Amino acid sequence: MSFNLVTCGFAPAGYRPGVTFVSPLMHPTTFVFPPTTLWSTRTSRFIEDRSGGRTTSVTLELLEGSLCVYHRRMTEDEYNIIPVCTSAKKLPWSNFIHVLKVLMLADRQERQSNIDEAFAILDQQTKLTSGSNTNIPDGLISSDEFRAFLSIICPQAYIDVCVRLADTNRSGQIDRSEFTRMIRSGLSRDIVCGLI
Repeated sequence: MSFNLVTCGFAPAGYRPGVTFVSPLMHPTTFVFPPTTLWSTRTSRFIEDRSGGRTTSVTLELLEGSLCVYHRRMTEDEYNIIPVCTSAKKLPWSNFIHVLKVLMLADRQERQSNIDEAFAILDQQTKLTSGSNTNIPDGLISSDEFRAFLSIICPQAYIDVCVRLADTNRSGQIDRSEFTRMIRSGLSRDIVCGLI
């Protein structure tokens, strides 16, 4: 089962599935993450190809039963030429792979520390600490930081939907609990695979 824009209140009036729309997406007033069972029938695979101790490519697969519903292979060379569509910096390849793995494996994450590490990688903005010249992460993933990551794997028109799904409190930023819920629910896997 895929995520439904109409059911969750994101689609503008008159939207019909399969039709491209130019109206802005709606801000639903009561959106909550669906229960994990919505996505739990899917199994994801994340396969790293290594050479000389480095990951040179990754393969992502999503299975429903024995049917492969998504397959994509990305090489480091391919990653390096894809532009980022925001003001946030593009992640180094090794960091991109780490975050991608966490999002792809979604509800199969064994440790909260994996999710926390992925959050820390995406949280690029810093704030100046009082009484010090030290910058520390601001503890939030801005929409630009999330868009920078998503622009590598998602079509441009799809990115706004993904950001709105992740930002459930509509603050314009994704906090750690929103990020964790997105992953634990399996929604992050469907975002990566373009199945929302």
